[in-house]
Amino acid sequence: MRRCGVVGSLLAAALLAVAGGCGGRKAPTEGQGSKRKGPATLPQFVTSSGIAVRWQEQGKGGRLQPILEVQAETGDLNAQTQSGRLLKTRGRFYNDGKPAARFQAPEVDADQDRHEVVARGGVTLVSIEPAGLTVTARNVVWDTVSGTILLRGDVRFVYVEPGGTVVTAAGGPFDRITMNAEMRRVTIP
Repeated sequence: MRRCGVVGSLLAAALLAVAGGCGGRKAPTEGQGSKRKGPATLPQFVTSSGIAVRWQEQGKGGRLQPILEVQAETGDLNAQTQSGRLLKTRGRFYNDGKPAARFQAPEVDADQDRHEVVARGGVTLVSIEPAGLTVTARNVVWDTVSGTILLRGDVRFVYVEPGGTVVTAAGGPFDRITMNAEMRRVTIP
């Protein structure tokens, strides 16, 4: 399965930001005093600010489908391990190419190779479809292949019917709960 992930988007944005702000003299071209031959190598770590990332994967029928959208104030990328850490984030999780939940978290680690998104530091998930469910936890681990969302640490949920103002269900605190990506099924061990 072909993946276009956080890494590619973050790397491209960071490299454009770095290249655009360098200014000064041009690097010598081959034949003008350049001792290097061949393409330039990328740095192992790239840091940027004002990041917008869209993680996509090839879905049914071969079309690219969104998996994750994140906006972050700052972030780091390890180009060799294909992983990125984003700070002060907000965004959306997708399920089958459709928005499933909005989230907000102080820190997000997205690892393309492991197909995993880990949000830390006090996470809020708000369901989009079906609407009405808000879940908070210290940490959230989302497996993008299985669609499983594991919430850990002081997990609480509140459900308000769409268009309503009265809480119709609430629970917590729990040490841990598991949800499916549609946020329709919740398992409390």
